[in-house]
Amino acid sequence: MIRNRILAVAALLLAPALAHGQASISVSPATISGVNSGGPTTPPSFTLRFQQPNPPNNIVSFQAELCLPGPVGAAPGPLQSYTLTPGSAPNVLISCQTAIVNTASCPAPNAVVRILVGMAMAGQPVTSPLDVCTVTPVVRSGATIGSYPLDVQNHSAINAGGKPVAFVANDGTLVITGQGPVIAFTPDGAGAGPGTAITLTASGAIATTTIQASSAGSPGDPGGPNGAIQNCSFSGPDAAQFSFNPAVTFPITYTAGTARTDNFTVQCNRGPSDRNAQLRCQVQDRNGTRDEWYDLTCPRALPADLDLPPAAPITMPGGLVGQTVTTTLPVTVVTPGEPGAENATVNCVAAPLFMSISPASVTVPPGTNTAPPFTIGCTLGAGNRIGLVTCTIFDRDGMATRDYPVNCPAGAVLPPPRPIPAGSPWGWYLLGLLTLALGGLVAWRRLG
Repeated sequence: MIRNRILAVAALLLAPALAHGQASISVSPATISGVNSGGPTTPPSFTLRFQQPNPPNNIVSFQAELCLPGPVGAAPGPLQSYTLTPGSAPNVLISCQTAIVNTASCPAPNAVVRILVGMAMAGQPVTSPLDVCTVTPVVRSGATIGSYPLDVQNHSAINAGGKPVAFVANDGTLVITGQGPVIAFTPDGAGAGPGTAITLTASGAIATTTIQASSAGSPGDPGGPNGAIQNCSFSGPDAAQFSFNPAVTFPITYTAGTARTDNFTVQCNRGPSDRNAQLRCQVQDRNGTRDEWYDLTCPRALPADLDLPPAAPITMPGGLVGQTVTTTLPVTVVTPGEPGAENATVNCVAAPLFMSISPASVTVPPGTNTAPPFTIGCTLGAGNRIGLVTCTIFDRDGMATRDYPVNCPAGAVLPPPRPIPAGSPWGWYLLGLLTLALGGLVAWRRLG
């Protein structure tokens, strides 16, 4: 019985403390990260946040101190500087400033931020939650990578009756990390499509270009976050004709603090017309995540460069009336066509009907060094005739036309056979020859 009464009294005494809990002042967020090179940098701000329990204690004023690692603005301290911004709330008086004198718990060269909070209206509890002081740190360039404490010290609170109230402090941590690398591309790609235009350099059946990615200019700090080229891919109407040579495996990691340079050779297969694709590389580095875009053009393979004689009149050889006389028109391959190109051609026509040309077309495939000539024909008449041969060239320079006037001279006419008189010496001579031939034939048949 006595034991049960003692437990009941203890429960009554503890009930207010359990119901009210304890107020707190905390570094929020508890962990703050910054970087330490490339000039002073500003990590996220943090606050000192006051929190009443639920239900609230009757806290009307409190104080606390924040110990910042020092020395500020010099090695080996992590901070170049910091700024303080007091919070605000109705009827609340807040002081947030750097103390002139250090304390035993936060000795020099550390910095002490002293906070005083009180209510303007007597007897009123402090509003909760309340950000009483915002600290914006600037990390010193070259600060040592590591974790630094943000200690909340010398904290106390009183209620409306002037009596101390339980008050908890929650410390924080400033984490100094190294910077990651900056991956620079040459040529620099556009951040989005359309991309940086690149026409690949032709070499036979293929064309190539080189894109460089390097962290040598800003490799970052050892221990900092790594960078990476997550992926590079081709897209577009002719994407299947583009590739990396040699092949590249992604992702590619750029370790912080270590310079790395990669040269990517982009290759395409040339065809009879320009081929196009887009290259997109996804990059993650110190500057965040971005895309590098390139608009690629694979130049067409060039057909042969052909030539014909200069446009000038052509005089055909002579002959008899009705005879077809001919001459040739050579086709010269100045430069053979490149692999993958379309054929070069020359088409010729002859007019009017007494003119002819063969063949009607000469085709020169890629890689061919010679071409057959055209044969021009003209049927001679009794008088001089004028014809025309027109040829059209389709080659790497486009289309060109040549006209050749053709002079067909008048054909010659043979005189009719003239009879030989029998009483003339020639007549007697021929008669003797015939007699001898006939006698020989008769003798041969008798002997046979």
